[in-house]
Amino acid sequence: GVQGVQLGIVMGTLPLARLVVQPLWGMLGDAYKIHRTILALSLLGLAGVAVLLAQVSGFWPVLLVILLFAVMDAPYIPFGTTLALDYLEQHASPEDFGPLRLWGSVGYIASAMGIGVLLLENSLELLPYVFAAVMAFSAVLSLFLPASGGGGRPFRLRDSLTLLSVWPDFGWFLLGIGLCGATMAIGSQYLSVYLEQLGAAGWMIG
Repeated sequence: GVQGVQLGIVMGTLPLARLVVQPLWGMLGDAYKIHRTILALSLLGLAGVAVLLAQVSGFWPVLLVILLFAVMDAPYIPFGTTLALDYLEQHASPEDFGPLRLWGSVGYIASAMGIGVLLLENSLELLPYVFAAVMAFSAVLSLFLPASGGGGRPFRLRDSLTLLSVWPDFGWFLLGIGLCGATMAIGSQYLSVYLEQLGAAGWMIG
């Protein structure tokens, strides 16, 4: 069992860990042009961590697994977006990114509500395994996505630091986006806990 304060620490760790790890994944993917490979490894890693999370108990084991979850979770959304943008740019249709994101959001809403109806009511213990199966299937599908373009200048950390020194407002912009993302993630995570305390039905939480 995890107490209330410990649960808050665990859930607050997720966005903060992502804030630190995500730039490292980004630098690795840009340096070696392996966005698709990292995307597949991330999804497969999430599947393994989800199964592991279902096996552990106690504050410290759960916290360690959640940190590992944050590490594997950080790259898959940015890298999926990168692959989509590269594909649309190669086909000279960047204006199609909006509809692409729209249908992705529709799929997310439908799956969240479906899982809420099917699992959160009576079969919550199955959720990690369903999540793991979906992530593993997504990892296989990601291998068939078009690879990101290999053109352009090679990645150099010095160039990125030079850009921040020449354009300091961009650094403040990145910091603001990171803090907004971390804050929104904490709010969305606690929302489900709050709804459960109010006695909301599973489909409502989904």
